[in-house]
Amino acid sequence: MSDSLSVRLTDTALDPKVESDILGLGLFATALAEYIDNCPTPMTIGVQGDWGSGKTSLMNMMKTELKKTIVPIDINTWQYSQFSSRDLLGLALIDALLSEIRDVFKMDEPRSKKLSDLSRRLRDVARTVTVAGVRVGAILDNDESSSDGTTDRLHAGAIDPFQVPRLLRDFKRDFAEMVDNILSKGGSGTRRKKIVLCIDDLDRLEPQVSVEVLEAIKNFLDVPGCVFVLAVDFEIIRQGMKSKFGSAYKEREGRSFFDKIIQVPLRMPYESYRTTEFVKSLLESANFLNSARDLDWRYFSEMLRQTVGINPRAIKRVINYANLVEIIRKRSPRTQAEKTRAAKVNEQQKILFALICMQIAWPELFAYFSRHPTPTTISKLQDWDAIEELPEGRRLLSRVTDPDRVRDQVAGFFDLLYSQLDTRKVDGVIDEDEFQIVHQVMLYANLTAVESEDLKSGQQKFLDAIASRFEGKRDPAAELAVKSWEGSSWNDPSAVELRRRTPTVVTFSAIAQRKQIATLMSTNAYPFGLRSMLAHEVVEREWRDVFGEPAPSDTLIDLVKEQQGVIGIGDTMIDIYRIGRYDIEDSKVAKFLDRVLVASIQGSDSV
Repeated sequence: MSDSLSVRLTDTALDPKVESDILGLGLFATALAEYIDNCPTPMTIGVQGDWGSGKTSLMNMMKTELKKTIVPIDINTWQYSQFSSRDLLGLALIDALLSEIRDVFKMDEPRSKKLSDLSRRLRDVARTVTVAGVRVGAILDNDESSSDGTTDRLHAGAIDPFQVPRLLRDFKRDFAEMVDNILSKGGSGTRRKKIVLCIDDLDRLEPQVSVEVLEAIKNFLDVPGCVFVLAVDFEIIRQGMKSKFGSAYKEREGRSFFDKIIQVPLRMPYESYRTTEFVKSLLESANFLNSARDLDWRYFSEMLRQTVGINPRAIKRVINYANLVEIIRKRSPRTQAEKTRAAKVNEQQKILFALICMQIAWPELFAYFSRHPTPTTISKLQDWDAIEELPEGRRLLSRVTDPDRVRDQVAGFFDLLYSQLDTRKVDGVIDEDEFQIVHQVMLYANLTAVESEDLKSGQQKFLDAIASRFEGKRDPAAELAVKSWEGSSWNDPSAVELRRRTPTVVTFSAIAQRKQIATLMSTNAYPFGLRSMLAHEVVEREWRDVFGEPAPSDTLIDLVKEQQGVIGIGDTMIDIYRIGRYDIEDSKVAKFLDRVLVASIQGSDSV
């Protein structure tokens, strides 16, 4: 395999020095460079796209064009986030930008000293901030000197925190003067055009941190002579705003913040991607095509489109996973024995590729399918309603931004898989002989599955156990119980840790703030039970507060009075399955469960 081809299959951005413009981004990179060359300043441009959509590749190509007239400065936020406190990342990046400016423009001694003073002033501002009871200055460098004595006065207590806004204004003014000075010394008596600062990997940071970094850039460095080119994902900004402002956040505020920071957005040109050439080139690079027939690569391309879409990074991931697993499959003794049957080997390759696509796009559904690999499962997962009935399906739909689009993709994927399996009789029905190929390759597909039992949360394992108990049965009570549970905070691993007590009986210890507060179980007596440490009177009170009336007598059991021999510990059994038998809104049941959780954490046992 040639170097250029191996570069394409790595999970790295396109390097215009080595690779051809396989995605067709050249036009947009050239246009962006021309705009930057001529735009007014200050200016902030946002290259907007999803994770893995090619933002870094576009910026790399733009910088190659830009270097003909302007030297861009690069900062990778992800690298600095590994070594900086989250609360200081914005300031750390600004400090790094100052250092990069010094190095790129080879500043003389007076200007270099001015830049050092700016850097020290930035640290002085940071030292007024206290994080988690620790003064920030304690974790900054040990340089206590400052040309204007600011640091000494700060440590002596002379600087009031209320002076920080003035210090920020002074910093921005001095930075503007420094930029103007750099641009005026362009060499050969000419003035440099502008300083272009390219900031990448913001979408790798925690969403709230991304928002704070953008705010820091805008507040400190948005001065004449500077152009910022930011690789951003609006969805990450939206999540960051929600995290920062909580329940007070309104959707339009996220858009308003984005528009305030980003003056000129450039959305990644997905529609212009040369996806066909890109996919075909990668498949050929991976030696994944057994023949030159169009039918082969078109099948692979359609499988990718139905699952991971046209995201370049996700496409590379699928092909790399599939390539590794295909090598293992080809070298297995079973496949070696079938070498003469090339048609069957090629068919296995196609089914394996489809399973890898499902695994990467929808790990929740892959986990379900790997446990239930049957023709019935394929038919079931083509139905929108059936997907929502599965705990795995609900987890998938809850994490995506466009559930209806995902439902369509899932249905289209299984249509394609169904037609690929129905190749012998072509009668619209998959019999066991036709489906046997799935069993043959499922072992290999599971080799790259990330969502193993060890990586699942206790909540996922508990719901899997519930799903197994009711497998193949339509039980409205169980469905309402699961829906109520999923809508409550008990189903949040960050709020409650569930630890399985024994491999043979479905019981889980529920732990919050390092104390056991309940036992979860799925037994014949209690198919979906929560044995709470709270007194029966307390649990009954929480029920009345939510529903305005006493609980049905068979739903909240006082185990102290009843003296039932129930597994686990706790005074009160909340029979969530029996609650599901009553005509009750699942949202209200979830609210009741949340109140029980709060009371359990507080350790209340009073009436």
